[in-house]
Amino acid sequence: MTNDTRGHRPRNGWWNRLLNRIDDHVSEAVDADARSRGWTVTVVPGTRTHEYRDPRWDRRRACDECAGSGLDGARPCAFCADGVITDQLLPHTGDAP
Repeated sequence: MTNDTRGHRPRNGWWNRLLNRIDDHVSEAVDADARSRGWTVTVVPGTRTHEYRDPRWDRRRACDECAGSGLDGARPCAFCADGVITDQLLPHTGDAP
């Protein structure tokens, strides 16, 4: 078996640049829409996988009363009914100096 790279790294830089440009073009509208909604958009390092995160999920947490099970014994939890609590959104106080 011969070494096709002859001791050098494979020359695929142009290919990666082309794929990155295609990915940027294809994802541009979806990423812009997500950002306009206040979502964070990240690209997983080493991939072209885009991850979108809605910050409203940061307000959700497991119910303390039922430990997130949604049940109190055999009955639904009277406090949360489904095991999840949504904290109230804090009013915007502006940017810290």
